[in-house]
Amino acid sequence: MNLDRFGRMRLGHDNATAREVFRYIVRKHPTSANAYRSLAEGSYAAGDRPAALEAMAKALASIPEDPALSDTQKKQMTKDVKKNLAEMNSSVNPSK
Repeated sequence: MNLDRFGRMRLGHDNATAREVFRYIVRKHPTSANAYRSLAEGSYAAGDRPAALEAMAKALASIPEDPALSDTQKKQMTKDVKKNLAEMNSSVNPSK
């Protein structure tokens, strides 16, 4: 099992642990847009909306230079991250 999957399995059950796993992944893979997106989701689930918005913005900024993504994946991730940002910006009460 990879760490991202482990962190995602913790979401909804142990959000603090999930967020720490995602922080670790970002430290190990600082050019990964997916790592930042996962951190944003973990932060949001833990109730830290400002950190979630910051991480999602970093995910969006990382997409063009992420060596792990194909052009098709970059287009899809850009669309998904923009949607996630809009949802986080419009949400009043993040789930905990």
